[in-house]
Amino acid sequence: MKRAMAIGLALLVTALLFTGISWGGEQKIQETEVLLKGALNQQNQFVDENGRAYDLVINETTAALLNMPRQTIAIKGTLLEHNGKEHLSITEISPVDP
Repeated sequence: MKRAMAIGLALLVTALLFTGISWGGEQKIQETEVLLKGALNQQNQFVDENGRAYDLVINETTAALLNMPRQTIAIKGTLLEHNGKEHLSITEISPVDP
């Protein structure tokens, strides 16, 4: 009887462990479309008008931005949030009229 209880308890603990592991996996990536004005800083982050800095996802558009002179621009892109970190994927760049 004690052996059956020990095996049952071991199975229960194993089931709970696997359930916890499956629920404790990575969070889903949240995507938000954004329109922002700002400029690149010295760390190649995009800094918006409110002073919030975003790490950039490197793609063709971002590569073009990195080669542009430092100036105020408007961007369209997607803000990606994953495991508490935010990255900005830029899809369009346009100059801002002074």
